[in-house]
Amino acid sequence: MSDFHSGIHSFTIIGSYGTGKSSFLLALESDLKKNGQKKYLLDSDNLSNAKSFEILNIVGDYAPMSTLLSKALNVEGNTVSILDSLKNYYAKCQKRGEFLLIVVDEFGKVLEHAAKNNPEKELYFLQKLSELVNVPSRQIMLLTTLHQNFGAYSNGLTTEQVNEWTKVKGRFKEIAFVEPIEQLLHLASVQLNNVGYVNKEYNVGILYELAKETKYVSADFPFGTAQQLFPLDLFSAYSITSAIQRYGQNERSLFTFLSSKGNNSISEFVPDSHQTYNLQKVYDYILYNFYSYLKDANSDSMSWSTIQISIERVEGQEWDSKKEMLDAVNIVKAIGLLNLFGTAGFKLTAQHLAKYAREAMNIDNAEVVIGKLEAKKIIRYAVYKERLMLFEGTDVNLEAAIREASLMVTRPVAFVDELNVFFNHKISPVKSHFYQKGTPRFFDY
Repeated sequence: MSDFHSGIHSFTIIGSYGTGKSSFLLALESDLKKNGQKKYLLDSDNLSNAKSFEILNIVGDYAPMSTLLSKALNVEGNTVSILDSLKNYYAKCQKRGEFLLIVVDEFGKVLEHAAKNNPEKELYFLQKLSELVNVPSRQIMLLTTLHQNFGAYSNGLTTEQVNEWTKVKGRFKEIAFVEPIEQLLHLASVQLNNVGYVNKEYNVGILYELAKETKYVSADFPFGTAQQLFPLDLFSAYSITSAIQRYGQNERSLFTFLSSKGNNSISEFVPDSHQTYNLQKVYDYILYNFYSYLKDANSDSMSWSTIQISIERVEGQEWDSKKEMLDAVNIVKAIGLLNLFGTAGFKLTAQHLAKYAREAMNIDNAEVVIGKLEAKKIIRYAVYKERLMLFEGTDVNLEAAIREASLMVTRPVAFVDELNVFFNHKISPVKSHFYQKGTPRFFDY
């Protein structure tokens, strides 16, 4: 509200797919019109002292913004006349004592069209529209929703067009619409609790304490939520939720995961005393359901490639039995996901991993398998991160090499005092020459 009162009347809500932006807009409309109980506790009196609110809803489409606005106003004409029609529409609202809120959901489609079809013309209209709205004295607001940053839609434009794009972007105040992962975990816990899994406590408490000890979850994470998440353990619950935030559509993908049927689905999973819906199963689910996204270039491409290569290296090694090889693959999947979705402060020692493998993956000889993975140089313990990581690259122990190099490099010696003996001349600048000629000269005596 402070931004509005300071003269910023154009806003863009940015959030990934499925974060509930459209639901938020509906709740906002209900709040402003005071229909029923408030959902977002927005007091309309803090926004304006208008008697009521007129809301002009526009659903974005692959079309010019001027066309969408003309349809909403039920008028025809060129860009100039459409803006004039909006001014007239606003004037009528003012006479009725109404605050005008223009809502454009799916605004990204409009920007995609603008980037590919006459960008200069489309950007100029958006600029004029925002300038019309951003007059401080006007009781009007423009609210749009995007799935990504405003500037991300300018790919493929020329330098001049990108500069114009940036100029228009500056007229919209961006608001990040990010749903905390704890909120998604809470929704998942409620859904799983409603399913009615018989939780015999099994290993929930052990894995809960392990998740806090390794700092994979915050120290104040409620134990009740961890119980309700069963048969997901906290490690797998956090990982699948993080993956859904990054690669899916948040709540939509979350409830798809919880209600899906068939192979590797949680709804048909039968837990055991040492078997949860663990990280191995989460890995298989993510890879199967988000395969096309993971294969495209993205910020996590290298991590997923490393996991896949490590699995192939495990399968190419000699093992005592097929079960031992499969256990090694599952541990590699767990290490890969833990490092991918863990926070910077997350710790993972061999003892931590072995406990998880025993309690959640039913691997009795976890210490032996982990030791063999380290011996085969498929995983290694990174001292600087205090965690086990997948390893592909050199046989050189990089951490040890860095420590050795630091011991070999001598401390710098100060030569200034020794050199001063040879530079004992007194030199003075010839100031008058510099003033007259503009060239520095020095006098040695």
